[in-house]
Amino acid sequence: MRNEILRLYHAAQATCPDRPSAMIRVIGTRIVARGITSMSNISEQERFRRGEYARDSRAALAQNETLEQRLAKCETKADIWAQWFRQKMDASGCDPVELLPDAFAKLEQTIDDRVTAAINEIKATLRGALK
Repeated sequence: MRNEILRLYHAAQATCPDRPSAMIRVIGTRIVARGITSMSNISEQERFRRGEYARDSRAALAQNETLEQRLAKCETKADIWAQWFRQKMDASGCDPVELLPDAFAKLEQTIDDRVTAAINEIKATLRGALK
């Protein structure tokens, strides 16, 4: 089977040598068409875990950081949100579910603020470049 996959790889490389993503699609399509599937059946839970790992890895790469750094940032943000929820619950004595609208409003406002700041930064950079 390994030799068959290598042969498919070399054939795909000859077809589109400068486009790796196209090469991968060609190989995948040919493997499926020939019925070369030795992947074990995995549970939905494992499939979800692998998908999350892949998304986190791609996002970390896009931000020029390691996966560990990204996960540490995520933990820090989760701690900040948990602290916010605890403070609000202590102050009002209500259930966390009742705080969700406030949490979403806070999140939306934070996003709006960051987007506005990024737009202003881009505008300032463009003004500087055009002078």
